[in-house]
Amino acid sequence: MAAFGFPDREAPSARLAGSVRDRPVPSPSPSRCPLPRPRRRRSVTCSASGGRCATNALLAAAGFGPVYTARALDDAALASVRDVIGRLLRSHAPLPALVLDAHYAVLDLNDGARALLAALGIAGDGTLPNLVTLLLGPLRETMVNHDDVVRDTQARLQRDLAASPGDARLASLLDAVERALVGRDAARARPAESPVLLTTFRTPAGPLHTLSALVHFGGARDATVQGLQVELMYPADARSEALLRAVVGG
Repeated sequence: MAAFGFPDREAPSARLAGSVRDRPVPSPSPSRCPLPRPRRRRSVTCSASGGRCATNALLAAAGFGPVYTARALDDAALASVRDVIGRLLRSHAPLPALVLDAHYAVLDLNDGARALLAALGIAGDGTLPNLVTLLLGPLRETMVNHDDVVRDTQARLQRDLAASPGDARLASLLDAVERALVGRDAARARPAESPVLLTTFRTPAGPLHTLSALVHFGGARDATVQGLQVELMYPADARSEALLRAVVGG
Protein backbone atom coordinates (compact mmCIF):
# COMPACT_ATOMS: atom_id res chain seq x y z
CA MET A 1 0.00 0.00 0.00
CA ALA A 2 3.10 2.35 0.36
CA ALA A 3 3.17 2.84 -3.41
CA PHE A 4 -0.17 4.73 -3.17
CA GLY A 5 1.13 7.18 -0.50
CA PHE A 6 -0.14 5.29 2.53
CA PRO A 7 2.26 4.12 5.24
CA ASP A 8 2.79 0.43 5.59
CA ARG A 9 0.56 -1.05 8.27
CA GLU A 10 0.51 -4.44 9.81
CA ALA A 11 -2.28 -6.53 8.39
CA PRO A 12 -5.18 -7.10 10.81
CA SER A 13 -4.67 -10.83 10.61
CA ALA A 14 -1.03 -10.43 11.60
CA ARG A 15 -1.97 -8.23 14.59
CA LEU A 16 -4.57 -10.78 15.69
CA ALA A 17 -2.11 -13.62 15.34
CA GLY A 18 0.50 -11.70 17.34
CA SER A 19 -1.90 -10.88 20.13
CA VAL A 20 -2.93 -14.46 20.69
CA ARG A 21 0.20 -16.30 19.59
CA ASP A 22 1.59 -16.73 23.07
CA ARG A 23 -1.66 -17.06 24.94
CA PRO A 24 -2.65 -20.52 26.18
CA VAL A 25 -5.88 -21.86 24.77
CA PRO A 26 -8.19 -23.00 27.60
CA SER A 27 -9.71 -26.46 27.36
CA PRO A 28 -13.49 -26.59 27.37
CA SER A 29 -14.99 -27.49 30.71
CA PRO A 30 -16.99 -30.72 30.67
CA SER A 31 -19.43 -29.17 33.11
CA ARG A 32 -20.12 -26.25 30.79
CA CYS A 33 -20.15 -28.23 27.52
CA PRO A 34 -21.98 -31.47 28.20
CA LEU A 35 -22.28 -33.91 25.34
CA PRO A 36 -25.83 -35.03 24.44
CA ARG A 37 -26.68 -38.37 25.92
CA PRO A 38 -28.41 -41.00 23.77
CA ARG A 39 -32.02 -41.56 24.76
CA ARG A 40 -33.00 -44.93 26.17
CA ARG A 41 -34.99 -47.03 23.71
CA ARG A 42 -38.16 -48.78 24.65
CA SER A 43 -38.50 -52.43 23.77
CA VAL A 44 -41.79 -52.02 21.91
CA THR A 45 -42.58 -53.36 18.50
CA CYS A 46 -45.03 -51.88 16.03
CA SER A 47 -46.89 -54.30 13.79
CA ALA A 48 -49.99 -52.29 12.90
CA SER A 49 -50.59 -49.44 10.54
CA GLY A 50 -51.72 -45.89 11.08
CA GLY A 51 -50.30 -42.57 12.23
CA ARG A 52 -48.90 -44.02 15.46
CA CYS A 53 -46.84 -46.60 13.59
CA ALA A 54 -45.76 -43.99 11.06
CA THR A 55 -44.42 -41.95 13.98
CA ASN A 56 -42.63 -45.01 15.35
CA ALA A 57 -41.08 -45.69 11.94
CA LEU A 58 -39.78 -42.12 11.67
CA LEU A 59 -38.29 -42.33 15.15
CA ALA A 60 -36.63 -45.64 14.32
CA ALA A 61 -35.12 -44.16 11.15
CA ALA A 62 -33.66 -41.34 13.26
CA GLY A 63 -32.15 -43.79 15.74
CA PHE A 64 -34.75 -43.47 18.46
CA GLY A 65 -37.03 -46.05 20.00
CA PRO A 66 -40.80 -46.22 19.41
CA VAL A 67 -43.10 -44.22 21.65
CA TYR A 68 -46.36 -46.02 20.85
CA THR A 69 -47.26 -49.63 21.54
CA ALA A 70 -48.92 -51.94 19.00
CA ARG A 71 -50.52 -54.65 21.09
CA ALA A 72 -52.46 -57.58 19.71
CA LEU A 73 -56.21 -57.11 20.02
CA ASP A 74 -56.43 -60.08 22.39
CA ASP A 75 -53.85 -58.52 24.74
CA ALA A 76 -55.09 -58.19 28.33
CA ALA A 77 -54.36 -54.45 28.23
CA LEU A 78 -57.00 -54.01 25.50
CA ALA A 79 -59.80 -55.70 27.45
CA SER A 80 -61.80 -52.47 27.71
CA VAL A 81 -61.44 -51.91 23.95
CA ARG A 82 -62.73 -55.41 23.21
CA ASP A 83 -65.63 -54.82 25.59
CA VAL A 84 -66.67 -51.67 23.72
CA ILE A 85 -66.42 -53.49 20.38
CA GLY A 86 -68.59 -56.32 21.67
CA ARG A 87 -71.19 -53.85 22.94
CA LEU A 88 -71.30 -52.13 19.56
CA LEU A 89 -71.76 -55.39 17.66
CA ARG A 90 -74.50 -56.61 19.99
CA SER A 91 -76.38 -53.34 20.28
CA HIS A 92 -76.46 -52.87 16.51
CA ALA A 93 -78.05 -56.28 15.91
CA PRO A 94 -79.94 -57.36 13.94
CA LEU A 95 -78.47 -54.80 11.54
CA PRO A 96 -75.02 -55.65 10.11
CA ALA A 97 -71.84 -54.49 11.83
CA LEU A 98 -68.21 -55.48 11.32
CA VAL A 99 -64.84 -54.65 12.84
CA LEU A 100 -61.94 -53.66 10.59
CA ASP A 101 -58.27 -53.10 11.24
CA ALA A 102 -56.09 -50.44 9.61
CA HIS A 103 -55.68 -52.62 6.50
CA TYR A 104 -59.43 -53.35 6.19
CA ALA A 105 -59.12 -56.94 7.35
CA VAL A 106 -62.38 -58.06 8.97
CA LEU A 107 -61.57 -58.90 12.60
CA ASP A 108 -65.11 -59.66 13.72
CA LEU A 109 -68.73 -59.28 12.60
CA ASN A 110 -72.16 -59.81 14.06
CA ASP A 111 -74.88 -62.20 12.98
CA GLY A 112 -76.53 -59.50 10.87
CA ALA A 113 -73.39 -59.08 8.76
CA ARG A 114 -73.06 -62.84 8.35
CA ALA A 115 -76.70 -63.10 7.25
CA LEU A 116 -76.29 -60.29 4.73
CA LEU A 117 -73.18 -61.86 3.20
CA ALA A 118 -74.95 -65.21 2.98
CA ALA A 119 -77.95 -63.58 1.29
CA LEU A 120 -75.58 -62.02 -1.25
CA GLY A 121 -74.20 -65.45 -2.07
CA ILE A 122 -70.94 -65.06 -0.17
CA ALA A 123 -70.59 -68.19 1.93
CA GLY A 124 -68.23 -68.05 4.87
CA ASP A 125 -65.51 -70.69 5.09
CA GLY A 126 -64.58 -69.96 8.68
CA THR A 127 -61.93 -67.37 7.80
CA LEU A 128 -62.49 -63.63 8.02
CA PRO A 129 -61.90 -61.81 4.72
CA ASN A 130 -60.41 -58.48 3.78
CA LEU A 131 -63.12 -55.96 2.92
CA VAL A 132 -61.23 -54.48 -0.04
CA THR A 133 -60.60 -57.97 -1.43
CA LEU A 134 -64.31 -58.74 -1.05
CA LEU A 135 -65.22 -55.50 -2.79
CA LEU A 136 -63.02 -56.22 -5.81
CA GLY A 137 -64.08 -59.86 -5.98
CA PRO A 138 -67.27 -61.53 -4.74
CA LEU A 139 -69.14 -58.28 -3.98
CA ARG A 140 -68.68 -56.86 -7.46
CA GLU A 141 -71.72 -58.53 -8.98
CA THR A 142 -73.89 -57.82 -5.95
CA MET A 143 -73.62 -54.00 -6.10
CA VAL A 144 -75.60 -51.76 -8.42
CA ASN A 145 -73.16 -48.86 -7.95
CA HIS A 146 -69.97 -50.85 -7.63
CA ASP A 147 -67.87 -48.27 -9.50
CA ASP A 148 -68.86 -45.49 -7.10
CA VAL A 149 -68.07 -47.64 -4.08
CA VAL A 150 -64.66 -48.58 -5.49
CA ARG A 151 -63.83 -44.92 -6.15
CA ASP A 152 -64.82 -44.02 -2.61
CA THR A 153 -62.58 -46.84 -1.37
CA GLN A 154 -59.76 -45.46 -3.51
CA ALA A 155 -60.12 -42.05 -1.83
CA ARG A 156 -60.10 -43.64 1.63
CA LEU A 157 -56.96 -45.63 0.87
CA GLN A 158 -55.24 -42.53 -0.50
CA ARG A 159 -55.98 -40.69 2.75
CA ASP A 160 -54.77 -43.64 4.80
CA LEU A 161 -51.54 -43.91 2.82
CA ALA A 162 -50.92 -40.16 3.12
CA ALA A 163 -51.14 -40.59 6.91
CA SER A 164 -48.92 -43.71 6.84
CA PRO A 165 -46.45 -43.30 3.96
CA GLY A 166 -44.42 -46.38 3.29
CA ASP A 167 -47.12 -48.79 4.47
CA ALA A 168 -46.63 -51.61 1.97
CA ARG A 169 -49.97 -53.29 2.68
CA LEU A 170 -51.98 -50.09 2.14
CA ALA A 171 -49.98 -49.39 -1.03
CA SER A 172 -50.79 -52.88 -2.32
CA LEU A 173 -54.51 -52.44 -1.64
CA LEU A 174 -54.55 -49.04 -3.32
CA ASP A 175 -52.74 -50.47 -6.35
CA ALA A 176 -55.34 -53.24 -6.65
CA VAL A 177 -58.19 -50.72 -6.44
CA GLU A 178 -56.63 -48.43 -9.05
CA ARG A 179 -56.06 -51.35 -11.42
CA ALA A 180 -59.72 -52.32 -10.99
CA LEU A 181 -60.76 -48.80 -12.03
CA VAL A 182 -58.81 -48.82 -15.30
CA GLY A 183 -61.19 -48.39 -18.22
CA ARG A 184 -64.22 -47.55 -16.10
CA ASP A 185 -66.30 -44.46 -16.69
CA ALA A 186 -64.85 -41.82 -14.38
CA ALA A 187 -67.53 -39.30 -15.35
CA ARG A 188 -70.33 -41.16 -13.59
CA ALA A 189 -71.57 -38.90 -10.80
CA ARG A 190 -73.27 -39.74 -7.56
CA PRO A 191 -76.92 -38.75 -7.19
CA ALA A 192 -77.02 -35.11 -6.17
CA GLU A 193 -79.81 -35.74 -3.67
CA SER A 194 -77.67 -38.08 -1.58
CA PRO A 195 -75.46 -36.33 1.02
CA VAL A 196 -73.41 -39.52 1.49
CA LEU A 197 -72.47 -42.44 -0.70
CA LEU A 198 -75.13 -45.15 -0.63
CA THR A 199 -74.14 -48.75 -1.25
CA THR A 200 -76.89 -50.40 -3.27
CA PHE A 201 -77.08 -54.18 -3.29
CA ARG A 202 -78.96 -56.35 -5.77
CA THR A 203 -81.45 -58.71 -4.09
CA PRO A 204 -84.28 -60.89 -5.44
CA ALA A 205 -86.74 -58.48 -3.79
CA GLY A 206 -85.20 -55.40 -5.41
CA PRO A 207 -82.40 -52.91 -4.68
CA LEU A 208 -81.25 -52.56 -1.08
CA HIS A 209 -79.89 -49.09 -0.28
CA THR A 210 -77.54 -48.86 2.70
CA LEU A 211 -75.21 -46.34 4.30
CA SER A 212 -72.53 -46.80 6.95
CA ALA A 213 -71.27 -45.03 10.05
CA LEU A 214 -67.69 -45.65 11.15
CA VAL A 215 -66.79 -45.69 14.84
CA HIS A 216 -63.20 -44.94 15.91
CA PHE A 217 -61.60 -44.80 19.34
CA GLY A 218 -60.82 -41.27 20.46
CA GLY A 219 -57.53 -40.55 22.18
CA ALA A 220 -55.93 -43.81 21.02
CA ARG A 221 -52.38 -44.23 22.34
CA ASP A 222 -51.82 -47.67 20.87
CA ALA A 223 -51.26 -48.17 17.14
CA THR A 224 -53.58 -51.16 16.96
CA VAL A 225 -56.41 -49.28 18.66
CA GLN A 226 -55.90 -46.26 16.43
CA GLY A 227 -56.33 -48.40 13.33
CA LEU A 228 -59.57 -50.04 14.47
CA GLN A 229 -62.92 -49.03 13.02
CA VAL A 230 -66.37 -50.50 13.56
CA GLU A 231 -68.61 -50.16 10.51
CA LEU A 232 -72.30 -49.97 11.36
CA MET A 233 -74.61 -50.49 8.38
CA TYR A 234 -78.04 -48.87 8.20
CA PRO A 235 -80.88 -48.96 5.67
CA ALA A 236 -81.16 -45.72 3.70
CA ASP A 237 -84.97 -45.66 3.45
CA ALA A 238 -88.09 -47.35 4.83
CA ARG A 239 -88.36 -49.87 2.00
CA SER A 240 -84.70 -50.83 2.39
CA GLU A 241 -85.18 -51.20 6.15
CA ALA A 242 -88.03 -53.68 5.68
CA LEU A 243 -85.95 -55.55 3.09
CA LEU A 244 -82.79 -55.58 5.21
CA ARG A 245 -84.61 -56.77 8.32
CA ALA A 246 -86.20 -59.55 6.27
CA VAL A 247 -82.74 -60.57 5.04
CA VAL A 248 -81.06 -60.57 8.46
CA GLY A 249 -84.03 -62.01 10.32
CA GLY A 250 -84.94 -59.00 12.41
